[in-house]
Amino acid sequence: MKNETRVGRTNVGAVYLKDGELTLTVDPGMHVGQVCTAMAEWSSLNQLSLTTEFNGIQIKSTPDSKASDLLSYWENECAHRQAEYEATPEYADQKRKDAEDVSRRQTEVDRIVSEIPSVIKKPFELMSLLSRLSVAADRIGVMFDTRALADVLQTAWRRGDCVGMRGDTIRSSQSLMERYIIGQAIECMCRHMPPHPIIETWFNDYKDFYSVPAPETIANP
Repeated sequence: MKNETRVGRTNVGAVYLKDGELTLTVDPGMHVGQVCTAMAEWSSLNQLSLTTEFNGIQIKSTPDSKASDLLSYWENECAHRQAEYEATPEYADQKRKDAEDVSRRQTEVDRIVSEIPSVIKKPFELMSLLSRLSVAADRIGVMFDTRALADVLQTAWRRGDCVGMRGDTIRSSQSLMERYIIGQAIECMCRHMPPHPIIETWFNDYKDFYSVPAPETIANP
C-alpha cells in the first residue's frame, strides 16, 4: 500500500504526498481546464511539480508550466487515443451497432408520432405513446419535430399543467395525474426536447394507482 499524506489543497482538489511524489486528487465535477489552471498556479506558487490523472490521462505540472500547455497536452493525448480506437475493428463494430440502434429507434419514433393525433383525447393511450416516445427518442441522432407535436397536443392539453401542486395532491386524482404527465411531456417538447424518460416512471405509477388496463384491452369507441 502506498504511503499517503495530505499536504495541501487547491480549488479543484487536495494535494497528497504519495511515495515521495506530489499528486492532486481532483474533486468530482471539475473540468479539465480548471484542473490545468489550478495545477500550473500551485506549481508556480510552491515551486514544486504536481501530477494528477484526468480521464485516464496523466498530467504533470512544473514550476514553469502554463495552464494552456497542460490543457493542449491533455487534448492531444485524447485525440491520439481516439484516433487509435477508431482504427480498431471494435470501433467499426460499435459504429455499426450504433447506426442500427439509431435506425431502429427512429422507426419507432416515427410510428409513435404518427399515431399520437389519433389518441389525443384518450389519456391512457396517449400517455402510453408518450412514455414509449420518451424512451425511443432518448438517443443522439434520433429526431422528430418536437414543437409541431407539442402544438398538436396543446389543442387538447395544457403545457406544464398542474406544476406547483403537491405531489400527493396530483396522485390523489386520476385526472390530475393525466394532466400533469401529458403537460410535462408538452413542456419538454416546447423546449425542443423529447419527453423526459421520467415520463415512463410516472406512467407506471399512474397504472399502479389506478389499475388501468393495457392499451390493447381498451375497446375502440
